[in-house]
Amino acid sequence: MARPIRRRTMLWSCLSLFGAACSSVWGASKVSNGPYLDLKNAVTLPLSSIAERWHSLVFEAWLTPVGDTATDKLLKGILLRTNRDDSSGLKAFCLMCPHEVCEVQYQKDSSMVRLESGTVPDHPLLVCPCHFSVFDPLQDGDVLNGPAHRGLYRFRLATSGTKIQITQVEEQVLTLFT
Repeated sequence: MARPIRRRTMLWSCLSLFGAACSSVWGASKVSNGPYLDLKNAVTLPLSSIAERWHSLVFEAWLTPVGDTATDKLLKGILLRTNRDDSSGLKAFCLMCPHEVCEVQYQKDSSMVRLESGTVPDHPLLVCPCHFSVFDPLQDGDVLNGPAHRGLYRFRLATSGTKIQITQVEEQVLTLFT
């Protein structure tokens, strides 16, 4: 005769399945570490323009998709300084929301942002005005709230003396143009 399934065993199994499903959904919202594409031309910006913490600078970059030389893509980006000290606090994100390609806005006063969790970080955020996805620059642009399926697309950058060069963007940014 088969042994009956105990309630605890059934509950544990259900919770395990639920946890696995949630981690796969939430894991999808993280920023990808996938391949990057070279920009058509590197964007060079003065380091002095973002000398203080949370200074920002909006820039434009052109991308020529491989094998598609006739249709350059214009990307609007933002360069942020998230700490005072070194170049590790410099971050650059594409301002095109991965949800519906609306232009994300820099919200310096995070108390103006409403999150489903009710907890708002005490630092500036990037917010999509169309469907209210919220992105955290301190977490590499990860999505905190809203319908966006992933974080913001990132640019790669390097510093040299008094200049910042933005040279590449995540390859997945091309999905915005399909």
